[in-house]
Amino acid sequence: MNFIAIDFETSNYDSNSACAVGLAVVRNGEVVNKHVFFFCPPDSNFVFTYLHGISYDDVKNEPTFAEVWPRIQKIIGNLPFVAHNASFDMKVLQETLNYYGIPYPKIPCACTCMISRRVWPQLSSHSLDTVANYLNLPLDHHNPVSDAEVCAQIAIEASLEGGFHSLLDMTNALGIRYDYLTKRKSSLKKQKKTIGNISSFKNNSEPKSFPEEIKAMRYNENITSTKSIADKLALKLTALREKYGIRKK
Repeated sequence: MNFIAIDFETSNYDSNSACAVGLAVVRNGEVVNKHVFFFCPPDSNFVFTYLHGISYDDVKNEPTFAEVWPRIQKIIGNLPFVAHNASFDMKVLQETLNYYGIPYPKIPCACTCMISRRVWPQLSSHSLDTVANYLNLPLDHHNPVSDAEVCAQIAIEASLEGGFHSLLDMTNALGIRYDYLTKRKSSLKKQKKTIGNISSFKNNSEPKSFPEEIKAMRYNENITSTKSIADKLALKLTALREKYGIRKK
């Protein structure tokens, strides 16, 4: 089994704000190399320093992603990706490539979070730290190279448990998506639609006793033009509808 596990850390909610990436190279079912790259993102707005410990001062003199990408691409070669919550990491890669006008490589990717759900359904959560703890894998969470290595080990352990010899065999057997990078439309349109739905829900469906928390969400949420925030709002809205038994009109 040959592949590369990848983990991005971002400076803020923008998907093109990657400030670090960790790579773990797997050959014949073993991690043979690990790499970490730091780069200066497009702006100095750092929101997630409290998670990964990376500040603007740490990377302000680092090269841009575009300058580092040739080195990353050389390591990747023709190997497929795995990532834990791959939709996040692939979105970061896609949006960052878009930002710098870099052509997409033809790289398939599988999600180890989805794989772990199929292989170890008994777990209460399939977050990276939970699965790592279950498999007794050391993890320095949000250290990109540590996250990437654990992601790689999860895929390796899953392949051993199922007797799979390739990532493609495993994804096919488990019914997991094995997608190639494709050109994506901007998430701004979807985000605007989500905010529009929130407005419609509040204006048309709000009973007199509607809880204050939905109002706080509608007016005080820090809304930005990113898919992650739009999805967060949509999920929160759905949860509140279910909680208070309110039907969407």
